[in-house]
Amino acid sequence: MISRISRLAAIAVLAVTAPLFADKMKHDGFNFNEITVVGLRNGELVVQQSGQERRYAIDKLESLEVDKNAKFSEAERLRGEPKKALAAYQAALQNTTGAMRSLIQARMIAMQEADGRWTDAVKTFVELYKAGPAASLWAIRPTKLPDASSKMLVEAADWISTQLAAFKQPEAIKNLKMMQLEMYTKAGNDKAGPLAKELGTGGTVDKVNPPENTNTNTAVTPTTPVTPTVSSTSSEDIRAVEGMIAAKKFDDAIGKIDAALASATGESAVKLYQLRAQASVGLSKPADAAVSLLRIATHYPTSASAPSALLQAGELQKSLKNDDAAKRLFKEVVDKYPASREAAAAKKHL
Repeated sequence: MISRISRLAAIAVLAVTAPLFADKMKHDGFNFNEITVVGLRNGELVVQQSGQERRYAIDKLESLEVDKNAKFSEAERLRGEPKKALAAYQAALQNTTGAMRSLIQARMIAMQEADGRWTDAVKTFVELYKAGPAASLWAIRPTKLPDASSKMLVEAADWISTQLAAFKQPEAIKNLKMMQLEMYTKAGNDKAGPLAKELGTGGTVDKVNPPENTNTNTAVTPTTPVTPTVSSTSSEDIRAVEGMIAAKKFDDAIGKIDAALASATGESAVKLYQLRAQASVGLSKPADAAVSLLRIATHYPTSASAPSALLQAGELQKSLKNDDAAKRLFKEVVDKYPASREAAAAKKHL
């Protein structure tokens, strides 16, 4: 266990040590959704969150002494038993404030999801999100919609609506509305249509598709790449997007892609992310293209497209003069897919 963990310094550790350079990062049990760690520059931690670059002065980060918190340490030891761990985290949460409270809540989200208490996980996430941008960096967003009743999904989505007034940042509101859209869509609720229209305006809305490995405690370790199937509905979306890109209607294509990604999974999502990267390049936005490619490698690491997505993301970072980021990505290709053609190409950059 790291003896002193800053509210953001854990991310700084990732910036130096973690080979996974993407929007879902895992290291020693910490999960950071929808965040790209850029690195350390001039004494500042640089991250991309919700499509925007943020900088945090290292010397101003609040530190936590987790090894001195006996209740938290006890809860950590019980993580293999979600019910017991939740009770222990609840006890540790009492009279706790600041960054330590945020960390405990983030741990609770993972345990609530593991225990099947998905609605509670959503509520804990929203409460944590209210604490502000710094606290939200801890947030482990519930990523796997449960096989539950439509009534439960709609109730959870409706509850989020009652909390939106507490949020002032447009990006936070967008993120929460995207969660609602996923719930309404799976529940087959009529509210999905108007909400999809509101969110599918061509702008970038943070969205994390369910990763193939939904265990929040272990990093995804890809094996031999496989190719999932593409649904007929997604095939229609893909053909429509390809036509828009061919006509150089890149903004329209991205809007269509973002709407389709609300329900796409597997190879359908992979193809849509590839097309999103292509459209972003067409708009002269290579950084956005790199993020789309990284989402393929992160959420679908066993896809046959994952090695090339990582390689292309590295090449885009190199074109942006982000040499350190590019090298990390090239190394990840070599480490994760050593027998691939992409690994051979990546080695030439190292």
